[in-house]
Amino acid sequence: MKPRAPRLLFGRRRSDRVVRISQADSSLSPSVPATTTIINPPDTMPARDMTQGEKDRFDLLFPPMNVDLQPRVTAEATPAYNCIAWTVGITNSWINPLQSLARWDAFYNIFHYERADAGQIAIWRTDAGYTHGCVANAAEGFGWESKCGQSLRILHHLGDLVSPIYGQVIAYYRQAPAAATISAARPASLPAVNEDLKAVKLHDAAKAVPAPVREEFHALFHAWKKTWFADAMAFSSDTLDRGNTHSYRKLLAMGPEILPLVVKELDNPENFIAVQLYDDLVTEPAQRSSLAAMPYDPRTGEQGLARNIVAHYIGQR
Repeated sequence: MKPRAPRLLFGRRRSDRVVRISQADSSLSPSVPATTTIINPPDTMPARDMTQGEKDRFDLLFPPMNVDLQPRVTAEATPAYNCIAWTVGITNSWINPLQSLARWDAFYNIFHYERADAGQIAIWRTDAGYTHGCVANAAEGFGWESKCGQSLRILHHLGDLVSPIYGQVIAYYRQAPAAATISAARPASLPAVNEDLKAVKLHDAAKAVPAPVREEFHALFHAWKKTWFADAMAFSSDTLDRGNTHSYRKLLAMGPEILPLVVKELDNPENFIAVQLYDDLVTEPAQRSSLAAMPYDPRTGEQGLARNIVAHYIGQR
């Protein structure tokens, strides 16, 4: 997957997509397996073996993995959450990989973790940026567990995932002494929106877009959506990776006129990937300034950001 050009995403600057890692950071020692804090109860599916099709996909992307002997599947594929969310036990938010160690530090501080030479959470990166997180889990003798993007959640050995798509482990986080950690306050959220009023406003705004534009948009959006979790994209935890397609570039070329249609799509919780499309289409300085100041809680991830975009849009009409 090609790295995207640096840009600003609701105040989350992408110019640090490529971060210089110090020698101290790049030579961290192997982690000690332990248990992480569970925020939402995980599903209780018994671990199972991979199907042959699943083995073929993992074997292609992760050469070190012996798919005939490992790994074990602990949860089925779903876009509801990704690897970063699962490192802190969250199962209802998609949290994009952060792109500097300082931001990882701030994020894990919320959950009482601190960076260390060894720990319960391992963060991965390639030369292009941070990509993945896995959490210690000693079940069945594997040592680690990963939710692989939208794909399966698996038990695995740490070295199994060394690959062009995830890179290698670059940092660890361990549970910090409670007295030494101060959790960040939850950011204020936008006011709740009346659902009936929201539906009317979104419908009216979309209807005001000329019919030919609506038709073209829906065709392109459908084509783009089909690529979100296709092939290797199913294993990527960064929503920005979905911006390197022909259909996405065609959507951008349609310009800000399609913003009402994008917002209407964002009102569907499964379309949170389209947050980046909205962000790329907003070009007026006043709009960008207000969006950059929008409340953002990393614990609610891209789904929370999508909800805030819709609430902000409705509030402006």
